[in-house]
Amino acid sequence: MRRTKIIATIGPSSRSYDILFRLVLEGVSGFRLNFAHGTHEEKLEEAKAVRAIERELGTYVTIVCDLSGPSVRLGKVPEFYVHEGEQVHLVYSDVGKAEEKEVPVPVRQFFEVLEDGDIVLIDDGRVWLRVDKIRRDRVVCTVLTSGAIRPGKGIGIKGKDLELPPLTSKDVEDIKFCVANGIVDYFALSFVKRGDDVKILRDLLNDLGADDVGILAKIETKSAVDRVDEIVQQSDGVIIARGDLGISLGLEKVPIVQHEIVRKCRYSGKPSIIATQILESMVESPVPTRAEVVDIMVSVQEGVDAILLTNETAIGKYPVTCVTWLKRVLLEAEQRYQPEQVDATDDLYDKFARGVASLADFIGAKLLIFTRRGTTARRIVKYRPRTAIYVATPSEVIARRLNVMWGVKSFVIEERDVSKALDKFLEHLKERGDLTYGDIVILTGGMRGGATDLARVEIVR
Repeated sequence: MRRTKIIATIGPSSRSYDILFRLVLEGVSGFRLNFAHGTHEEKLEEAKAVRAIERELGTYVTIVCDLSGPSVRLGKVPEFYVHEGEQVHLVYSDVGKAEEKEVPVPVRQFFEVLEDGDIVLIDDGRVWLRVDKIRRDRVVCTVLTSGAIRPGKGIGIKGKDLELPPLTSKDVEDIKFCVANGIVDYFALSFVKRGDDVKILRDLLNDLGADDVGILAKIETKSAVDRVDEIVQQSDGVIIARGDLGISLGLEKVPIVQHEIVRKCRYSGKPSIIATQILESMVESPVPTRAEVVDIMVSVQEGVDAILLTNETAIGKYPVTCVTWLKRVLLEAEQRYQPEQVDATDDLYDKFARGVASLADFIGAKLLIFTRRGTTARRIVKYRPRTAIYVATPSEVIARRLNVMWGVKSFVIEERDVSKALDKFLEHLKERGDLTYGDIVILTGGMRGGATDLARVEIVR
């Protein structure tokens, strides 16, 4: 059974019901709705399709609503190509003139921090510019790497973050829309810089009566890396967005930062998700590169919970083939490598959970976990037990949130009492055929909310 989960971005290449259905059959555990593009009507239709597939297949599929955030993107300009050594002009405007090599940036704060010699990166670093002269109405730059200038693509300054509010007015409207229509399991909060940014979204969700919706903080700025401990503490998990992170820090530092953030998430029992250019070559090619395969293998060794495909499934030519390849590489990696282990915290329940995970490995027992809010499951999963992990919860939203965690197969059992719930869960898994005669199982949970203090060993009869 594959442990590392796959999340796919829905876009023009994957929006049809048939493609979404095939993606779930191939092993996709969750879908990302990118609110930087498309309309509310399109997002609602996409979410409805995912929920219909859930019902048809009798499984849970996580929906991550990715907020645009205070991103800096190019304004409207006809696509044009720039060559190394050419001069282009950054202009503070909503619209640019391609024939004059104008690159429009409609964000005032971007120009306030620009200095001579700064390196500007466009479209996840595909195009590099060097700032040569700052004039009254434009910034003259030299092209360092050739590439296409396309409207709406992200732009950033290497080593610099802009001080922008964590939620835009568009984000607030998108959040209210998602909550009102019940289509969200996680919000992905873009360009987080500090823990308080997460708290602002949390307070808004509480005001909207959506306190069971999770928050994934996207780590994509230098400020976020500097304050990653407080961000992990405040959030329900993180997305390591390597595209913008490479712009902010420099490409050579991304692998080191990724390893450290995954380790911190593991220690805290929070899911970590790797994103951006996982199988970028498969946007155009039906086969990945060797470097991409190695990158995935390293992520498995680090113990990431999930891998998020973006352009590969949103606009790529081979969305289903891409997932097939990713699943194939993940399975091979998991057969070869056991994720790095992490230490237990000083928390008594955390130590109890480590003991349960170790016992399951030692006696070869399958784990049956009951959790009301997901706490017990997170405590045990952080130790990456090698046995099957089945998790039951009374809440569909919690079941979907747990669905993107490493190794978890989630179910809904409508019972609040932990002992009764575990008994029902055991019988349910026997009926499904997940448990057979002679299987050893460990049933575990918490007698009180937030606790992990119950474990019993049984042999299935």
